[in-house]
Amino acid sequence: MINKQKQWISHNVVRITQDRLLTLNRSSTGKLLDIGCGNGNFTKEFSDRVGIREIWGIDIDNESLSQASSNGLRCIMADLNNPLPIPPGSFNVVLCNQVLEHLHDPDCLLAEINKAMALNGQLFLTIPNICALHERIFILLGWQPTSIWPSLRATFGNPLWHKEPAYSRPSKHLNAFSPRSIKEMLNYYGFQIVEFTGGLVPPFGNKLSKFINRLNPNFAYHLIIKAIKNKEFIGKSKVTEDKINWGRTDY
Repeated sequence: MINKQKQWISHNVVRITQDRLLTLNRSSTGKLLDIGCGNGNFTKEFSDRVGIREIWGIDIDNESLSQASSNGLRCIMADLNNPLPIPPGSFNVVLCNQVLEHLHDPDCLLAEINKAMALNGQLFLTIPNICALHERIFILLGWQPTSIWPSLRATFGNPLWHKEPAYSRPSKHLNAFSPRSIKEMLNYYGFQIVEFTGGLVPPFGNKLSKFINRLNPNFAYHLIIKAIKNKEFIGKSKVTEDKINWGRTDY
């Protein structure tokens, strides 16, 4: 039973996050850049939703970029921990889906994304949430939260994960984000958050997760954010919660 539940969560949590991310992308034009585009499958789905035709992707893996190119992306190979080889103000829309947590220097990437975007450009961002409901329970039990691990070789510290080989491999996340920390970071690097919601809330299903997100998205497995480039926010870390559209559920 536990094995089946974990397989369901593993398969559905990412797809549900992607579906909810798509609902935030309602009126985008111009050029799209996908940071960490992988094979480009979701990039294409994301761009098709609003009719963006000029699609770029950046990744460090050459094999993934080859597949992305066959999906119609214009591809750039680069290490996301370093400055991006992109002229300032080049893109109107930037997608950054499950990337920041894998980087040695997420600050560098957020600064580079801001530089690459046109003024009032839109950023769509998702990250794992170390304050998710299941993570809070694990911490109360004295177990390791699953959004970040102390080892790159095995999932030490969480008996639900290391009992089975399929879940004994760490996620290789190098950073962990709380709702508050990602809001402050985005503000500091020149982004104004306009919509903030969450994905699945394990161990609950999709419908109940929507209800929980309506009350408080801080319990979700993934945080899903839409922000715009706003030069007035650069160098500030004030969280402007009064301007954020919380807990969207119209998906």
